Amino acid sequence: MVADLEAEIARVKERAAAKEAKAKPEVKPFMAAVKAVDKALAAAKDAEADGVCHALETARATLGEQLIAMGVRAPVTRERKKSEKAA
Repeated sequence: MVADLEAEIARVKERAAAKEAKAKPEVKPFMAAVKAVDKALAAAKDAEADGVCHALETARATLGEQLIAMGVRAPVTRERKKSEKAA
């Protein structure tokens, strides 16, 4: 029971740290860029532009790595959630 409570405390502290990191002004442009890439990726998939999809996925991965380095989790879109469940 104590271990469960300690684990919950650790999760709450992680969420609080992530919330603080997300509020930093230098993080906001990266979050906006990830969201823009997600929208462009959805449009490229609708247009069946495989080359563009690959380039956008690479860009998103790079932006996601930077966000992780800043202590923030990259946003997950509904479409990305669906593809992760299917895989």
